[in-house]
Amino acid sequence: RQKLEQKLNRFFSFTRWAVQNGLKPASRILRVETMNCDSHIAGHLDLKEGDQVTRIERLRLGDSEPLMLEVIWICADSYPDLHLKDLSNIPLNDILANDYHVLLTKAVESIEPKMSDEYVSHLLGIHKEALLLYVEHTAFTTSGRTVYFVTSFYRGDRVKFTIELSGR
Repeated sequence: RQKLEQKLNRFFSFTRWAVQNGLKPASRILRVETMNCDSHIAGHLDLKEGDQVTRIERLRLGDSEPLMLEVIWICADSYPDLHLKDLSNIPLNDILANDYHVLLTKAVESIEPKMSDEYVSHLLGIHKEALLLYVEHTAFTTSGRTVYFVTSFYRGDRVKFTIELSGR
C-alpha cells in the first residue's frame, strides 16, 4: 500500500494529518496517570527528577488501522485536570490553547529507526521487531518554556516523513 506522507514543516496534528490523507482519525486512550518523572523525562521538560508529570498513552488510528503509538509527558502542576479533557477527540495543542491559553511556537524533533518490541507490535498489529520510525518531540512557548515531551512510534510500513528545504 501507498505510504502516508507526513510533512515536517509545521506542528503536527494527527487528526488533521489523517483527514488530509483521506482517513477517519480516531484515538484510543490506553493510559493516563500522574507519576514522578525520571531523569530522562525531567531533562526534556526542564523539571527536577521526581516532579509530578501527567503521562498520556494513546493509540492513533486511521480508518480503524493502528498507525502510531504516542506517549505524552507534561508537567502535572502546570496543567491541572488535563486528564479530564477529551484527549481522544480534541488535539492536545487545541486543548492547551483553548483551556490553558498556551500557544506553542517552537518544537524540536529527532527521528530514528527502532525495532518494535512485543508491546508496541501487539498494539500496532505488526510483527515483533518490525522497523518503526521513532520520534521524540519537545514543544515550547514563545518564551522558550517547555510545555510537553512526546515519544511516538510510527509504523514504518505505513508512514514516511517529508522535509521541504529551501536555499538562502
